[in-house]
Amino acid sequence: WTWAEDFSSATATFTCKNNAEHTVTIEATIEKTVGTATTVYVGTVTGPDGNVDTARQEAATKYTITWKNFDGEIIKTSEVPYGTVPAFDGDAPVKASDGTYDYVHAGWYPALVAVTGEATYTAEFAAVTPGVETVDDSFYFNAHTIALYNDLSIIYKINATQLEGCTDPYIIATINNKPYRIDGVRTSSDGKDRYWFELKNVLPQHAATTVYTVLFATDSNGQLVKTVIDEYSIRQYCKNILNNATYSTDAWAKLRTLLVDLVNYCAEAQQYPGKEYRTNDLCNNFITEEMKPMGTQEVPELIDRKVVAGLNNNTAPVKIKGVTLRLDQSVSIRYTVEADSIEGLIPVFTNSSGKKSTAYFVENTETEATNDYFLYYSGYNFSQMDNPVTLTIYNSDGEAVSSTLTYSINSYIYSVLYVTHNPPYSDAVKSIAAALAKLGASAKAYIG
Repeated sequence: WTWAEDFSSATATFTCKNNAEHTVTIEATIEKTVGTATTVYVGTVTGPDGNVDTARQEAATKYTITWKNFDGEIIKTSEVPYGTVPAFDGDAPVKASDGTYDYVHAGWYPALVAVTGEATYTAEFAAVTPGVETVDDSFYFNAHTIALYNDLSIIYKINATQLEGCTDPYIIATINNKPYRIDGVRTSSDGKDRYWFELKNVLPQHAATTVYTVLFATDSNGQLVKTVIDEYSIRQYCKNILNNATYSTDAWAKLRTLLVDLVNYCAEAQQYPGKEYRTNDLCNNFITEEMKPMGTQEVPELIDRKVVAGLNNNTAPVKIKGVTLRLDQSVSIRYTVEADSIEGLIPVFTNSSGKKSTAYFVENTETEATNDYFLYYSGYNFSQMDNPVTLTIYNSDGEAVSSTLTYSINSYIYSVLYVTHNPPYSDAVKSIAAALAKLGASAKAYIG
């Protein structure tokens, strides 16, 4: 039997018993059976003597892999066997300079994995300062950590000794192909003389997204140099800690609970109705059966802190019509306020420590109610979700023109989970609210 390289065709050659020089070659009929992992090829021929002869070959089933640029343009397609990690063998994807930054191809989304079916990969890029060609591999980030405020942050750290003689260090961090320049701050707050670079306001639904970061500094020769591209994410931090034996002892149990609750909440944020984001790569997809019990299992007891005082909200000149959370973004409380005019109005928030702050009115672009405005309060971090905050709106003479509403993040969660609404909240909203409540409880337990 002679087979084509891809087994799509074959021939069988028969040799005469009486004369070896006399041969007959017959084209086989190929029957192909495609399985998930393996494709079987069976060739059948009827020989000169009338007997049927068969031969069989097996090969890994091939699937189409589509490669796209950041803008959705298809760059290339490949046929890759089952179980093989695909490799892009075309010209490197290109993203044009935007006048401020050049862009270098840094990787693919999602991460390349062994083929189990058809898949699509999209090019991702790192932003860099134009004209900087020199790569100095003598300095690199010594540590990454995260911070939980009302949003999430990634903190990049490099020992000051590595930048001895260098000036003006900064990073360009690129997430979702959007660049952010961050200047370094020299600090010893963690007991080590380091430069810190903090990428703030990482949305929970972006916690699994790779951040491509390049460090720049002017060396002792006055030349601007850069590092190789660093790849990191909030999920990577959590994964590293949860898989590190150092953190497997009882002393770190609260941290483990916090991190499992964090990735579970971020995964819920990725599935938030109407704002789904990369749901094929959920933030908690690395959590094993052994890790699942580390997270908070039940929704903690919630207290409704809602209190309405002062002016009657139905007759007050300015009405606080509703309160909700931005569950898909930062942990912030959003108030809907009705007013004929916001000119001269001063909203005053008072937190649980007595600290006062103000906010700007934001025009309502979501409904047709022309007299409705939004106010946002984001002064609490994840561990402070049970802390009440009070809102009163004053006029320019310092007179209260609204009721005084005391509320908390947990007040909203309590309402979502335990109060009857018409129409009712969806299971998806209840799920993310429950995940947030668990995260708040574990953050408070860890921080103390």
